[in-house]
Amino acid sequence: MRSLILIYIYIGSIILCGSCAAWQDSDPEKQIGIISNDKSFFSNTNITKYQNQEWDENGIPLIKYNDTEYHNPVNLCQVAIHYFEHYRIYNDPRSKKIFMRLANWLSKNFIYNQNRDFGGWYYPIAIDKYSCDPPWLSAMSQGLALPVLYQAYKMTGDESYLQTGSKAINSFLIKVEDGGILRYLDGSLWYEEYAGSKESYVLNGYIFAISGLEYWSEHVNGYNSKKAALLFRKGIIRRWGCS
Repeated sequence: MRSLILIYIYIGSIILCGSCAAWQDSDPEKQIGIISNDKSFFSNTNITKYQNQEWDENGIPLIKYNDTEYHNPVNLCQVAIHYFEHYRIYNDPRSKKIFMRLANWLSKNFIYNQNRDFGGWYYPIAIDKYSCDPPWLSAMSQGLALPVLYQAYKMTGDESYLQTGSKAINSFLIKVEDGGILRYLDGSLWYEEYAGSKESYVLNGYIFAISGLEYWSEHVNGYNSKKAALLFRKGIIRRWGCS
């Protein structure tokens, strides 16, 4: 099983590394994900996919799981990023308003552990498959939140968004058993999408996590940007020798 996981990681890493040249776009306005082209890694302008999305009375997306409706941080970040891209391309004020509403939700609902200097957006549900008992963090949402917070900062000039992102990055250094998202796979860092008591090593969540780190390191000065770059390199480049 572990060998199979490593094969999947290797294939994913080849795809990422093959795009290294595209990561260096000099115009940050053209970047939403780690691949700097019209169709980004994180999003596109297709907001029609969210027409059937459930929303609460405050205009925040809801997800239903086992008869429980809750705010899913991964879903919320994906919705925000798509609405941002739609605003960026079409200058649609409604899309901008929705994006900022969701960015503000992330800012207001960030739970900070002052003793360990990290925080994030905790899941309030149990997922038995991965032995996740609430509250738990997801590396996928921690990574996806970073471009949302950065773009909210660019729109408003409010550095509190960067401060929140900086503290979220610290969660990548906190082991799962201590409330963070970090595990090790054959001696290398792994950021868990499902940070439960059971090892899961889900690849797609890991890729979104490291993508967020790379995005932050390329766009932000200070606010743990160097730490984000190091965590990205340790997560992928050192593992497979991509440079």
